[in-house]
Amino acid sequence: TKPANSNGLPRRSFRKWIKLDAASCSLSDAARMTIESRIAAVEAYLPLAAYHHEETIEHVHQLRVSSRRALAALMLYKDHLPRKHRKWMQKMMKRVRKAAGEARDLDVLLDRFEKSEDAELDPLIRYLHQLRHKSQKSIVKLCDRLTDDHQLERHAMELSGSIPIQRQANLEQFAKSQIEHQADLFLAYTPEDLFDIDELHRFRVQSNEFLYSISLLSDVLPSSVRSQIYPAICQTQEMLGELNDHAIACKRFKDLSAVSSIRSIRKQLKRLSRGERDQVADLKKQFHDWWTPKTSRKFETTVRAAIDGPRSVGAAS
Repeated sequence: TKPANSNGLPRRSFRKWIKLDAASCSLSDAARMTIESRIAAVEAYLPLAAYHHEETIEHVHQLRVSSRRALAALMLYKDHLPRKHRKWMQKMMKRVRKAAGEARDLDVLLDRFEKSEDAELDPLIRYLHQLRHKSQKSIVKLCDRLTDDHQLERHAMELSGSIPIQRQANLEQFAKSQIEHQADLFLAYTPEDLFDIDELHRFRVQSNEFLYSISLLSDVLPSSVRSQIYPAICQTQEMLGELNDHAIACKRFKDLSAVSSIRSIRKQLKRLSRGERDQVADLKKQFHDWWTPKTSRKFETTVRAAIDGPRSVGAAS
C-alpha cells in the first residue's frame, strides 16, 4: 500500500495537540490514544523519509519530530505502560530519532550552502552530499527492519492493547501533577551561568520536555496553561534552539575539518566553525540580557497561577 497521498503527504493529519475527551477519557484511555497517535505518525513518515526523501526534506524533518513526540509520550505515561513493550518501543524510537537527526542536520547545512553563489563552497557541498548519502542508509535500514512483517505496527498494537485499565486513576489529577513536576524541573534547570553552553543545553532540553507535556495534556488542564505558559516556554525554546543550532554547526564543522583529507575543505570548515562560534557568543549575550532574575520570577508566578486556574474542557484542536 502507498504510505501517502498523491501530494506526497501522509493520509492522516498528525496534530501537535492531543485531543482528549475530558468528560469520559480515563488515564488508561488517554495513554492509549496518545501512544497510538504518536507512533502512527512515525509509521507514516518512516517510509517517506526512507524512500521519498528527495521529494522534500520535510519528510526527514517530520520523522525526527514524530520520533521525539513519540518518546515524550512514552516517558509521560511510562509508569502506566507495560515495561517490556515500552522498553522495546523506546529503543526503536531513539534509533529513529538518531538516524533522522543526523540526516536532518546535513539537510539543513546543504540547504544553506546550496543557496550560496560562492563557487568556493562547491567542494564542501559535494563532501556534505557524500555524508548525506551515507546517513540515508541508516534510515532505509531502520525502515526495512520496522516495516518488515509490519513489525513496528504489531509492537504498537501489543503496547496499546496491554495498557492496564485503571478506573480509579484520575486523568485531570495526573495531568496537573505532571505539569507541576515539569514546571519544577524547568525552574530547577535555570542556568546559574547563562554563558555556560552545557547548562543552556540542559535548560533547552528541559523546556522541550515541558512543551511536549503541555501539548499532550492541555485538553484537561486550565486553559491558561496553553495560553500563558506555552508561549513563554516557546520563546525560551526558540532563543535556545537557535543558539543550539549554531553550537551544533560549530562542532560539526570542527569535527569534519579534523577528518577531511582535502586541505581546501579543511580550511573552509575551520573558517565556518569560527563563524558559528561567534554567532554562539552573540546569542549567549542576547539570552543573558533577556533571561534576567526578574524574568525568571515573573515566569514562576505565571506558571503557578496558570496551573491553579480554571480548567478548560476541549482546549486542544
